Amino acid sequence: MTAARVFSASGVLFLFLLSCGGRCVVELTGGTTVGCDLVPPGPDDPAFGTAALVLVADSSGRDRLWVGFEDEAEVAEFETLACGELGFFVGGRVVVASNRELGFFFDPRTTEVRESPDTDHVTSLGEISANPRAFAEASLSQGVSWFVPAAVVASEPPVFCDSGA
Repeated sequence: MTAARVFSASGVLFLFLLSCGGRCVVELTGGTTVGCDLVPPGPDDPAFGTAALVLVADSSGRDRLWVGFEDEAEVAEFETLACGELGFFVGGRVVVASNRELGFFFDPRTTEVRESPDTDHVTSLGEISANPRAFAEASLSQGVSWFVPAAVVASEPPVFCDSGA
């Protein structure tokens, strides 16, 4: 038996599927599924972005983080870069959050994507997670946004790239 719950928040639709077999899966609007340990932030969560949510992973795939976007122009830039051939970076001001697996999130009001950000502000999810307070303090005191390589696992709404066919 499977129970399902659908909700929409600011145009973002999630379908939660809970299986009685103990396996919990979240199906995103594009059909991508992620485990319940990767449930995207909801509208009452400060990490939620009203324009988009993007799940990024580090190069090992071990550390993963939902990144919220408030700025439609940044979402458009994300879509362009996500469909391109080159790698890119996502980041923003770091907010400490002890209730998060990595201990932080990027403030959705400051989230940006860049093809090549200032290398002084490029780091990794793991480095931020090791000391989120230091990164958050630098964000506040120096107005610094931190960037991580953006290996995109999923996005809400989903990005569909034109294959040129």
